[in-house]
Amino acid sequence: MKKIIVSILAVLLLIPLFNIQTAQAEVSKVDTILAVNKLTPLYVKDDNGNFTQSKVRSLGEKTAWYSDQAYPVELKDGSYAVYYRVSTNEWVEDNVNVIKQSHNHILDAQVDNYQAINAKIIKINNRDAPVYNDFGDKTGATVPANSSWRVDMSYMIAPEGLVGFSVFQRIGNNTWIKLSQDASVTATL
Repeated sequence: MKKIIVSILAVLLLIPLFNIQTAQAEVSKVDTILAVNKLTPLYVKDDNGNFTQSKVRSLGEKTAWYSDQAYPVELKDGSYAVYYRVSTNEWVEDNVNVIKQSHNHILDAQVDNYQAINAKIIKINNRDAPVYNDFGDKTGATVPANSSWRVDMSYMIAPEGLVGFSVFQRIGNNTWIKLSQDASVTATL
């Protein structure tokens, strides 16, 4: 019996020598705002890069969160999921409930005296264009036809279950225009 136990222990000690290496994903630095449409679960990342859904915490509906890191994870089916860090060790999975807003460029903080360097401008075409909020919902407001607007942020969103995506450009605080037949990018200065 002792020989069997010693043999098993010897085999177990050799296992680390034959450890199969797997590709480790690297954390990417990001600078983005995540706008959360619905109650969305949070995840905790362990030392091995595995994510476990929190049973007690989530991100609230219609809230916005700053993220400084993204972490891609290969799933069993070969596809990838991306998790965004929203606190020290709390992450949210990239999904249809999360809209990533990213900076187009840096504008001077004094809005009445813009420096035109790297500023994008969109032009509203021949009809009034609807205004959207940070979460992609129409606000009921419009901007007038044939007007031009400086933009500082953009995001893309794919409607759930649909192919393709929509691009939104921010023209003010919580004020976005959807690039479509109503608006188009006319200049990059």
